Amino acid sequence: MSKSRPTQSQMKSLVDLMVKDPLLCAGKFIPIYTQKTAKQKWQIIADQLNALPGAEKSGDKWKKVYDL
Repeated sequence: MSKSRPTQSQMKSLVDLMVKDPLLCAGKFIPIYTQKTAKQKWQIIADQLNALPGAEKSGDKWKKVYDL
């Protein structure tokens, strides 16, 4: 893992990705949207954000950044 602080580009991308997924953004689970589904989506988001210059984090770490 490299830098721990996300760049502005990564933060903008994170917000854009969250806007596209209101269930993930809300953090609410329903029968068709489980915690497992959310964890998988966070890993996909992590892969996309880690492809950008800047911080490299796991899905759980990116979730913490968003939850701030």
